[in-house]
Amino acid sequence: MTVLAHLASDHWWASLLYLLPVLIVVAGIGITSWRDKRRGEDDDAPTTPPGPTAAP
Repeated sequence: MTVLAHLASDHWWASLLYLLPVLIVVAGIGITSWRDKRRGEDDDAPTTPPGPTAAP
């Protein structure tokens, strides 16, 4: 019973509820980035080769 009283008196769990969505988003971005790096995808690489530019 003292554990429940401790949870009710401290508000650290409420802070975790605010932090949880941030941690989920950061973890999702990190996992996606890690997968892309393992696949060898490079965001800086051009998707099409550069073509001739039009003369003014």
